[in-house]
Amino acid sequence: MSKVAFFYFLPLIIGAILLVVSLMLLKRVSRDGTRGNLGCFAFALMVAGGVVALAGLITAPTPWERQRRIDAILKTPPDRIEHFVITAGRPGTYKPLVKSPVMIDDLAQIKRITEILHAAKPITPDDPSPKWTAHVHMITDKETFTFIVTPAHDPRNGTIVTVTSSASGGWNLGSLRADGLEKILEDAASAVGKRRTD
Repeated sequence: MSKVAFFYFLPLIIGAILLVVSLMLLKRVSRDGTRGNLGCFAFALMVAGGVVALAGLITAPTPWERQRRIDAILKTPPDRIEHFVITAGRPGTYKPLVKSPVMIDDLAQIKRITEILHAAKPITPDDPSPKWTAHVHMITDKETFTFIVTPAHDPRNGTIVTVTSSASGGWNLGSLRADGLEKILEDAASAVGKRRTD
Protein backbone atom coordinates (compact mmCIF):
# COMPACT_ATOMS: atom_id res chain seq x y z
CA MET A 1 0.00 0.00 0.00
CA SER A 2 1.38 3.43 -0.92
CA LYS A 3 1.96 6.13 1.66
CA VAL A 4 -0.92 8.26 0.36
CA ALA A 5 -3.33 5.30 0.37
CA PHE A 6 -2.23 4.53 3.93
CA PHE A 7 -2.90 8.12 5.05
CA TYR A 8 -6.24 8.08 3.25
CA PHE A 9 -7.50 4.89 4.90
CA LEU A 10 -5.84 5.36 8.34
CA PRO A 11 -8.35 7.98 9.60
CA LEU A 12 -11.21 5.75 8.48
CA ILE A 13 -9.75 2.81 10.38
CA ILE A 14 -9.11 4.90 13.51
CA GLY A 15 -12.62 6.35 13.29
CA ALA A 16 -14.14 2.88 12.95
CA ILE A 17 -12.16 1.57 15.94
CA LEU A 18 -13.22 4.51 18.11
CA LEU A 19 -16.83 4.04 17.03
CA VAL A 20 -16.80 0.31 17.89
CA VAL A 21 -15.18 0.96 21.28
CA SER A 22 -17.70 3.70 22.07
CA LEU A 23 -20.63 1.43 21.10
CA MET A 24 -19.26 -1.32 23.34
CA LEU A 25 -18.98 1.15 26.23
CA LEU A 26 -22.51 2.47 25.61
CA LYS A 27 -23.83 -1.10 25.57
CA ARG A 28 -22.13 -1.72 28.92
CA VAL A 29 -23.60 1.49 30.33
CA SER A 30 -27.13 0.53 29.21
CA ARG A 31 -26.71 -3.05 30.54
CA ASP A 32 -25.39 -1.99 33.95
CA GLY A 33 -27.82 0.90 34.19
CA THR A 34 -25.01 3.21 35.25
CA ARG A 35 -24.45 6.64 33.86
CA GLY A 36 -21.96 9.36 34.39
CA ASN A 37 -18.33 9.37 33.38
CA LEU A 38 -18.37 6.15 31.34
CA GLY A 39 -21.32 7.28 29.24
CA CYS A 40 -19.73 10.69 28.64
CA PHE A 41 -16.44 9.03 27.72
CA ALA A 42 -18.21 6.71 25.25
CA PHE A 43 -20.00 9.67 23.66
CA ALA A 44 -16.72 11.62 23.43
CA LEU A 45 -15.05 8.62 21.74
CA MET A 46 -17.90 8.42 19.26
CA VAL A 47 -17.57 12.12 18.37
CA ALA A 48 -13.77 11.85 18.15
CA GLY A 49 -14.05 8.84 15.83
CA GLY A 50 -16.44 10.72 13.57
CA VAL A 51 -14.22 13.80 13.46
CA VAL A 52 -11.08 11.79 12.68
CA ALA A 53 -12.80 9.81 9.90
CA LEU A 54 -14.44 12.90 8.41
CA ALA A 55 -11.21 14.93 8.52
CA GLY A 56 -9.39 12.15 6.70
CA LEU A 57 -12.07 11.93 4.02
CA ILE A 58 -12.20 15.69 3.47
CA THR A 59 -8.49 16.59 3.47
CA ALA A 60 -6.64 13.60 2.05
CA PRO A 61 -6.72 12.98 -1.70
CA THR A 62 -7.94 9.56 -2.70
CA PRO A 63 -5.33 7.13 -4.02
CA TRP A 64 -7.00 7.46 -7.43
CA GLU A 65 -6.71 11.27 -7.39
CA ARG A 66 -3.07 10.95 -6.38
CA GLN A 67 -2.36 8.68 -9.34
CA ARG A 68 -4.27 10.97 -11.70
CA ARG A 69 -2.19 14.01 -10.65
CA ILE A 70 1.12 12.15 -10.93
CA ASP A 71 0.15 10.74 -14.33
CA ALA A 72 -0.84 14.22 -15.54
CA ILE A 73 2.57 15.62 -14.59
CA LEU A 74 4.47 12.67 -16.04
CA LYS A 75 2.45 12.00 -19.19
CA THR A 76 0.86 15.23 -20.44
CA PRO A 77 2.07 15.90 -24.00
CA PRO A 78 3.75 19.29 -24.63
CA ASP A 79 1.03 20.47 -27.01
CA ARG A 80 -1.53 20.35 -24.16
CA ILE A 81 0.63 22.49 -21.85
CA GLU A 82 0.08 26.23 -22.18
CA HIS A 83 3.01 27.22 -19.96
CA PHE A 84 4.89 26.60 -16.72
CA VAL A 85 5.15 29.17 -13.94
CA ILE A 86 7.96 29.10 -11.38
CA THR A 87 7.04 30.72 -8.06
CA ALA A 88 8.71 31.16 -4.68
CA GLY A 89 5.95 29.20 -2.95
CA ARG A 90 4.56 29.98 0.46
CA PRO A 91 6.31 32.32 2.90
CA GLY A 92 9.07 30.44 4.68
CA THR A 93 9.96 28.27 1.67
CA TYR A 94 13.57 27.12 1.94
CA LYS A 95 15.86 29.11 -0.43
CA PRO A 96 13.34 29.98 -3.16
CA LEU A 97 14.83 30.01 -6.68
CA VAL A 98 12.76 33.08 -7.66
CA LYS A 99 11.30 36.02 -5.77
CA SER A 100 8.53 36.73 -8.27
CA PRO A 101 6.78 34.44 -10.76
CA VAL A 102 8.70 33.41 -13.90
CA MET A 103 6.76 32.05 -16.87
CA ILE A 104 8.14 29.47 -19.29
CA ASP A 105 6.08 29.53 -22.48
CA ASP A 106 8.71 28.72 -25.09
CA LEU A 107 7.61 25.55 -26.90
CA ALA A 108 11.16 24.13 -27.05
CA GLN A 109 11.60 24.58 -23.28
CA ILE A 110 8.17 23.09 -22.58
CA LYS A 111 9.05 20.09 -24.73
CA ARG A 112 12.37 19.62 -22.91
CA ILE A 113 10.66 19.86 -19.49
CA THR A 114 8.06 17.26 -20.51
CA GLU A 115 10.80 14.92 -21.78
CA ILE A 116 12.53 15.14 -18.39
CA LEU A 117 9.24 14.62 -16.53
CA HIS A 118 8.30 11.64 -18.74
CA ALA A 119 11.62 10.01 -17.83
CA ALA A 120 11.31 10.74 -14.08
CA LYS A 121 11.41 7.75 -11.73
CA PRO A 122 9.79 7.41 -8.27
CA ILE A 123 12.27 7.67 -5.40
CA THR A 124 12.52 8.18 -1.66
CA PRO A 125 14.57 11.36 -1.15
CA ASP A 126 17.45 11.17 1.32
CA ASP A 127 19.22 14.54 0.96
CA PRO A 128 17.68 16.93 3.51
CA SER A 129 19.33 20.13 2.24
CA PRO A 130 18.52 21.24 -1.31
CA LYS A 131 20.38 24.01 -3.14
CA TRP A 132 17.12 25.86 -3.72
CA THR A 133 13.36 25.29 -3.93
CA ALA A 134 11.02 26.11 -6.80
CA HIS A 135 7.25 25.71 -6.86
CA VAL A 136 6.32 24.93 -10.46
CA HIS A 137 2.78 25.21 -11.80
CA MET A 138 2.03 23.32 -15.00
CA ILE A 139 -0.91 25.03 -16.69
CA THR A 140 -2.65 22.76 -19.19
CA ASP A 141 -5.64 23.45 -21.40
CA LYS A 142 -7.92 22.05 -18.63
CA GLU A 143 -6.22 22.25 -15.24
CA THR A 144 -3.22 23.39 -13.21
CA PHE A 145 -0.87 20.88 -11.60
CA THR A 146 1.77 21.82 -9.04
CA PHE A 147 5.06 20.26 -8.08
CA ILE A 148 8.09 21.33 -6.06
CA VAL A 149 11.59 21.04 -7.50
CA THR A 150 14.59 20.71 -5.17
CA PRO A 151 18.04 19.91 -6.57
CA ALA A 152 20.41 18.27 -4.10
CA HIS A 153 23.80 19.75 -3.21
CA ASP A 154 25.34 16.38 -4.03
CA PRO A 155 24.75 15.67 -7.75
CA ARG A 156 24.61 11.93 -7.03
CA ASN A 157 21.26 12.55 -5.29
CA GLY A 158 19.87 14.35 -8.35
CA THR A 159 16.90 16.68 -8.64
CA ILE A 160 13.76 15.80 -6.71
CA VAL A 161 10.26 16.61 -7.95
CA THR A 162 7.60 16.42 -5.22
CA VAL A 163 4.02 16.28 -6.49
CA THR A 164 1.54 18.17 -4.30
CA SER A 165 -2.23 17.94 -4.03
CA SER A 166 -2.94 21.64 -4.60
CA ALA A 167 -1.39 24.85 -5.87
CA SER A 168 -0.77 26.01 -2.30
CA GLY A 169 1.04 22.80 -1.37
CA GLY A 170 -1.23 20.42 0.46
CA TRP A 171 -0.46 16.72 0.65
CA ASN A 172 2.81 15.27 -0.62
CA LEU A 173 1.63 12.80 -3.27
CA GLY A 174 5.02 11.35 -4.11
CA SER A 175 8.60 12.15 -5.10
CA LEU A 176 10.35 11.59 -8.42
CA ARG A 177 13.90 12.03 -9.64
CA ALA A 178 14.07 14.35 -12.67
CA ASP A 179 17.72 15.21 -13.35
CA GLY A 180 18.22 18.08 -15.78
CA LEU A 181 15.08 19.96 -14.76
CA GLU A 182 17.09 22.15 -12.39
CA LYS A 183 19.17 23.53 -15.28
CA ILE A 184 16.10 24.63 -17.26
CA LEU A 185 14.57 26.33 -14.22
CA GLU A 186 17.85 28.04 -13.27
CA ASP A 187 18.29 29.29 -16.86
CA ALA A 188 14.72 30.66 -16.94
CA ALA A 189 15.17 32.39 -13.57
CA SER A 190 18.53 33.90 -14.52
CA ALA A 191 17.22 35.07 -17.93
CA VAL A 192 14.44 37.01 -16.21
CA GLY A 193 16.96 38.39 -13.71
CA LYS A 194 19.18 39.61 -16.55
CA ARG A 195 16.22 41.27 -18.31
CA ARG A 196 15.33 43.12 -15.10
CA THR A 197 18.87 44.43 -14.63
CA ASP A 198 19.29 45.53 -18.28
